[in-house]
Amino acid sequence: MHTNINGLAPKFNMLVDLHAKLKWDIMCITETHLLPSISSSIVDIPGYTLLRHDVCGHVQKHGVCCYIQNRLSIDHIIQPLPNLLSFRLSSLNTFVLVVYRPPSNSPDSNDRLNQFILHFCCGKEVIVLGDFNLPGIDWPIQVSHCPPLERMFLDTFLSLGLHQWISEPTYPRSGNILDLIFTSEADRIGSLDIMAPLPGCDHCAISFDYIFDASPSLNSVPGHTIPQRAWHRGKYQAANRMLSNIDWDLELAFLDSDQSFKRFAEILNDVCTECIPLKPPSEGRPPWSTNPPTSLIKRRHAAWSRYKSVRHQLGRHSGEARSMYASFASLNQQCRKFAVQAQAKYEEDLISKSKENPKLFHSYIRKKKT
Repeated sequence: MHTNINGLAPKFNMLVDLHAKLKWDIMCITETHLLPSISSSIVDIPGYTLLRHDVCGHVQKHGVCCYIQNRLSIDHIIQPLPNLLSFRLSSLNTFVLVVYRPPSNSPDSNDRLNQFILHFCCGKEVIVLGDFNLPGIDWPIQVSHCPPLERMFLDTFLSLGLHQWISEPTYPRSGNILDLIFTSEADRIGSLDIMAPLPGCDHCAISFDYIFDASPSLNSVPGHTIPQRAWHRGKYQAANRMLSNIDWDLELAFLDSDQSFKRFAEILNDVCTECIPLKPPSEGRPPWSTNPPTSLIKRRHAAWSRYKSVRHQLGRHSGEARSMYASFASLNQQCRKFAVQAQAKYEEDLISKSKENPKLFHSYIRKKKT
C-alpha cells in the first residue's frame, strides 16, 4: 500500500484501523512530517518493522517511512538524498524504492533525484512508488507534449523500461495523477485499487498485490518471539527471597565460567517466571473507539462512488462533480473528527481519573515511550 498521509502522527489511528481490515504486508507512507526527535514508539505497529527517513531541522514537513511485516526478511539501504527510502526483500531479491518529490524541489535536486533513480533501477527487479508530483504527464498515453521537468523524468522511466500502473487520478481535488507505481516486470501486479483518501488527506490510498514466483517464502511460519514481561508489576521482594535462599556455592561447584553462567541464567529465568507476570497479548489497537458508526462509513463510501461516477461522465470541472466532491469531503471530515475526538476524550478521562487510578494513567504513558 502507498499513500501520501500529510502528517502521520495525527492520522496514525486511522491508518491502524484501515490496516486491521486489509492486512497489508508492506505500507509505504510519504509526507510523514516526522522529526528525528519524535520517537518511533508513537507510530509503531506491533508485528511490523518501521523504516524512517525524516526531514532534517525543526519544521514538520516531507519525510517518508515504511511498515514491513516482521516475517519478511529485508536489508535496509541507507540513501543520501532526502525523502527517499529503499530496502531489499532478501529472499525475493527485489528492491523497493519509496519516493517523495516535493513541488518545491530545486532544479539541481530534481536532477540528482532523476540520476539516482536511473542508477538505482538499473539491472534489478524493482518496485518504485510514491508521490512524484508530475501532473504534466498524460500516463495513459505517455507521449505528446509535456513540460521539461516531466519530460526529464518520463525519459528516465521509459529508458529503464519501467511499467507505470496508475491510470486514474490519485489527487481528486485537481484530477491529477500524482502518486505512481512502477515495476521493472510487466506481469507482477495482480489487483490494484485506488481507494478513497484517508480522512484529512487529499491523496488517494493505493492498494495492490505484487505477485512473486517465490510466493511460498512470503507465507513462511513466523519466527519464535520472546514473551514480554510486565517488569513494573514484578514481585521483587519475593524474587530477592528466592535468590537469597539459593546455595550458590553448591549450585556452581565444579562448573567452569560458561557452565556457571548458563546455570545462573537458568535459575534467574525460573525466578522471573515465578515473580514477573507476562504482558497480555497486544492487539495493536488503541484503547479508545476509533471506528466511526457504520452508517457514516457507508455514507462516506457511497459519496466517493457517486463522485467517481459523475467525474467519469461529466468531468471533474463540472458543477455536479464539484458538488459531489464537497459532499464526500464533508463526510470525510466527520470521520476524521470522530477518531481525533475519541482519543482526546479518552486522554481527558485518564487525566480526570489519575488521582483515583494512577496506574492506568502511567500505563498509558509507558506505552508512548520507547
